[in-house]
Amino acid sequence: MITTPDFQIYNSFAELKNDLPPHRTLFLEKEYLLSMEESSPSALSFRYVCLKEKGEVVAAYYFQVINLSSNQLGQIVNFEPYSKIISGLSMLVQKMLFGVKKDKPHYLVICGNMYLSGDYGILFVGKDKESAATLLSEAFVYVKKELEKTGKVMAEIAKIILSKVTFMVPI
Repeated sequence: MITTPDFQIYNSFAELKNDLPPHRTLFLEKEYLLSMEESSPSALSFRYVCLKEKGEVVAAYYFQVINLSSNQLGQIVNFEPYSKIISGLSMLVQKMLFGVKKDKPHYLVICGNMYLSGDYGILFVGKDKESAATLLSEAFVYVKKELEKTGKVMAEIAKIILSKVTFMVPI
């Protein structure tokens, strides 16, 4: 019997209600993720996708979403040392990428934490390497569908090393 995966998407870790599978990763702990959400600039938001099979969470994905067309983007990327050059270049790049219209946001979606390297974005329980890759691409589809209700996803980044899939997948 083949079961269809049940993906659920959340905009805040608080909505998860401690639904994550057991893990030993500080950077996927409730306190850390809630503090990231609370202290982040408005150009950065978060999405969490849980995969349930037979009512149990077997995988969880952590996404950071950057609104590339936000005026608050400078709070994420430090433009200070080269502010005049970067500002002019940024305006030119934005016009080339997004056009003159700014009526809808443009997003960069990152699976994992853009501030850290390491295994901080995906938890798997009992999945093989091939399933991990397939399920990650499906999770991206769910996040993209949700974001494209209000804007356009310009790029997706996954920080993942499938050769080390065991209890958790390093990203």
